Amino acid sequence: MIWQVSKRRLRLELAGVVLVTVAGYFLADSLDVFERIYRFTREHESWELDEWIPAAIVLAAALAVYSVRRWIDTRRQANELAEALAEIKVLRGIVPICSSCKAIRDEEGTWQPLESYLDRHTEAALSHGVCPRCQVELYGDLYDENDGR
Repeated sequence: MIWQVSKRRLRLELAGVVLVTVAGYFLADSLDVFERIYRFTREHESWELDEWIPAAIVLAAALAVYSVRRWIDTRRQANELAEALAEIKVLRGIVPICSSCKAIRDEEGTWQPLESYLDRHTEAALSHGVCPRCQVELYGDLYDENDGR
């Protein structure tokens, strides 16, 4: 959805550029700017200005294309970064944790189970399992080390 907003905005901005360009052309035409440029280049033929004007027009067009492409790339990168940041919720600072039961003390000073704290402060989904060391401690008589279950 972020990219769709950017496409709409890009279309509006490009339409604005086209509108300003067309208006500029008609204004320059009504003021005989092109005729004046032509006469100026003919009066100063020794300066060879007639080669500079087309070169300047091509350079301006190339810079416009480069600017639009650069703007599109920048918007795309900004959208990708915004989406990545939206997925990240980071715990920062020192988190006081009980060295025995692993409960965490929150901002109010109450102790909460690790799962509850992580559920409230992150967007991570937790799943539970039992590691092999705990399996032996908890279910030693039912656990077969050779079987791995």
